[in-house]
Amino acid sequence: MPHIPQTDYLFPTDWQVVVAGQRGRLQLRIDLQGTVTGTISVNQVQSQISGFWDEGQYRIMFMKVPNPVIPQAVEIFTAYWIHDPAVNPKMDYLTGYYEAFAGPARRTSNGWLAETPSLTRPDLP
Repeated sequence: MPHIPQTDYLFPTDWQVVVAGQRGRLQLRIDLQGTVTGTISVNQVQSQISGFWDEGQYRIMFMKVPNPVIPQAVEIFTAYWIHDPAVNPKMDYLTGYYEAFAGPARRTSNGWLAETPSLTRPDLP
């Protein structure tokens, strides 16, 4: 059984991401309390993220403020972690949606997904 560090949760940290059709990179860290921190970079713009990991539902939720000068421009990301050896035993996925609170009112929700090589976890097949 792999050793789970005392300071970090065993979860992939470096993801390739597609947000509303735009490719980028998601880097995150989840501590033992389920606190998420990191960055998301899309269109060569990097933003800090902070949020929570729900182990019971395999759900991640984080907030991104793309422009600190306009704090109401916050975006809330929600996704579910998928590790399905029957689909692809070598990859993990996050798939979900995000809500934007600034911009065109006709498009406040968008989809996003991320993928990364799988880690071996003691509680997964």
